[in-house]
Amino acid sequence: MLFDHCLLDLAGLNKLDVRKTQFVSCNLKDANFSDNNLRETELVDCDINNLMLYDTSLKNLDLSSCRFATLELESKTLRGVDSDRRASRYAG
Repeated sequence: MLFDHCLLDLAGLNKLDVRKTQFVSCNLKDANFSDNNLRETELVDCDINNLMLYDTSLKNLDLSSCRFATLELESKTLRGVDSDRRASRYAG
């Protein structure tokens, strides 16, 4: 599934199975992405500032092309994040 240039700010996208989904150039500011399965999900060039990611694993999720100052998440969410530098950026 592909979401391309979608305005999803403040969206309640929790408790979804979005495996194998691409979000390209989407606005996800202040959206709730909690309790999701993000396996094989791609976020490319998205605005994810203040995105809520509770009970959602970031394992293998590449956020390097996304724009954000802060994310809302739990420390257990960081399990499986590959880069220490990126993990410290997520944690603030």
